[in-house]
Amino acid sequence: MFHGSKKAVLVAAVALAMVAVRAQAGALETALEGTGPGNFLTQNNVNVGGWVEASTTWGLLDDPEGDVLAGRAFDFEHADPTLNQIGIYLDRQTDYAQAWDLGGRFEMIYGADARFTAANGSDLETGAFPENQFDITQLYAEVVIPVGTGLKTKIGKFNTALGYEYVNPTQNALYSHSFIFGLVPYTHTGVLASYNITETGNLSIGVARGWDQSLEDNNDAIEGLVFWTDKVGDQVTYALNLSVGPQTESNDHYRTAVDFWADYAMSEDLVLGVNADYVYDSAQGQDGDAAHTYGAALYAKYNPAGWRYVGLNARLEWFEDTSRISGFDSTLYEATLGATITPMAGHAVGQFWKIRPEVRYDYASNDIFNAGTEDSQLTAAIETLFSF
Repeated sequence: MFHGSKKAVLVAAVALAMVAVRAQAGALETALEGTGPGNFLTQNNVNVGGWVEASTTWGLLDDPEGDVLAGRAFDFEHADPTLNQIGIYLDRQTDYAQAWDLGGRFEMIYGADARFTAANGSDLETGAFPENQFDITQLYAEVVIPVGTGLKTKIGKFNTALGYEYVNPTQNALYSHSFIFGLVPYTHTGVLASYNITETGNLSIGVARGWDQSLEDNNDAIEGLVFWTDKVGDQVTYALNLSVGPQTESNDHYRTAVDFWADYAMSEDLVLGVNADYVYDSAQGQDGDAAHTYGAALYAKYNPAGWRYVGLNARLEWFEDTSRISGFDSTLYEATLGATITPMAGHAVGQFWKIRPEVRYDYASNDIFNAGTEDSQLTAAIETLFSF
């Protein structure tokens, strides 16, 4: 792992190079308008894009032992400029109203985050080295079967519906992730069927190999998945999700995860969110006992129409893991305040460039921070994010 100015220069050079690519891609997209290739993409509902994310996080109270910020999902390295992700995707979304409509998605990332998103069987070297790796985060095909109003059937590797936050940074309001994010899986590999039960309610039922299992599986069993998403009026969107199945090497040790999230649009400027998770594992606790881990996080996203260049975001979280499913053996709390800055909001290309600084405070009932010597840590981070 590199430290200091050489690493900073490397990350800056990569980010600037990708910005240049984005500018060229924007010009290319403009040039393709009205041409055969451009019309083909539009008419067939094919989307191509991606993102570039780089960041640095600092421990403010002291330099943590080993430069490790405990409890974090991706941003665990103190004072280390990091190329988090270069992501690209190609997808075609299907239409419930179109019988036998075919689609799918290919999504891949390169960077430091791929060390931790890799599913079983990907042959990536999870852990600290090498720092930057490739990972195919999604690869699935989808077809609409003409049953009733249309039954979408997805097969392959796809994002989990558990949790409020995502691996893709463009889908999150804050740079750092909640403790809950580290509890639930990143992906599933299997089959998922989705049907619109009502005008606003969608039910998905499927089977998969297990949490973050892909080309290989750590057991011989499957898990069952049930996802429900609905919208209440114009203000509330919510989801209730369930995963049941063995997630360790034993076929007999079942894990059940119940996930709930909701968004409430109080106004055009303010959106409030909540995420609550409960996970039961029959043998993942201390001495092979049953384990219970649960938590809840509240979110606020404030983006007034008159604030063209700045939006504010916040998160408050409580996380109970004394049963050690996540390895903390502690009760944790965190508070995060961040901003989304769009320096070139009025520019055709620059509007896709975001700078997201944040300050975060973590507290634990036991000494889990700074190599087990502290019960709290205060960090600051800055992230630059460019989507194309």
